[in-house]
Amino acid sequence: MVASRSIPQTLGNAVRDVFDGKVDGHRGFAMDPFRFLNLLSCTVNAGQDHPMQSAANGNPRCRPHPSLRPARAAALFLAFVCASAHADRIAGRVVGIQDGDTLTLLDANRREQRIRLAAIDAPEARQRYGQAARRALSAEAFGKEASANCPKTDKYGRKVCVVTVGGRDVGLALLEAGAAWHFKAFSQEQSSSDRARYARAEEEARRRRAGLWEDPEAVPPWEWRRGVRVPD
Repeated sequence: MVASRSIPQTLGNAVRDVFDGKVDGHRGFAMDPFRFLNLLSCTVNAGQDHPMQSAANGNPRCRPHPSLRPARAAALFLAFVCASAHADRIAGRVVGIQDGDTLTLLDANRREQRIRLAAIDAPEARQRYGQAARRALSAEAFGKEASANCPKTDKYGRKVCVVTVGGRDVGLALLEAGAAWHFKAFSQEQSSSDRARYARAEEEARRRRAGLWEDPEAVPPWEWRRGVRVPD
């Protein structure tokens, strides 16, 4: 079952796309506030897969929403403030690797934060390539300073985060190495740009038969777990 996105996740992803210039080719602070809110409105209203038009210069453009009014713009801005506050941002050192997609981060207050990498799914420990996936995550993150953007907590109490080390997206790096699957059941929680990058990384790793893709009959962990009670 595909997980639905929360309002904070949708708003956060939309704002990131608008600020990065992926909606109309202009970065956030290069436009007036009303134009920014207008673009944000049409992006959110279309649920990230917003209607796009190709401009003459090749930049995608979002169709302006015809009904944006000052009151609605103010409400949208307040909702974004709430959305921004919703996501936890954690910085610290990676002090533990549980498996190919779960790690422990020691934060600035010396609290251990158990983190599940967002939008990927690595082989379980008892699966073929499970230990290799754990080593791949360790090589990317163990003992290193990391930052985590965590929009939600899963049913096991783990924070679900995009983790970066030295500016490098750890989940994306694992996909590129063939150490995990793109967890498409939760891909709608990603921004459109991240979703596309993750999908491309998996496709390229498959093409190169990197890592777990050496096995043409590799079993996705979500299928393997059906008969085994382990956290996903």
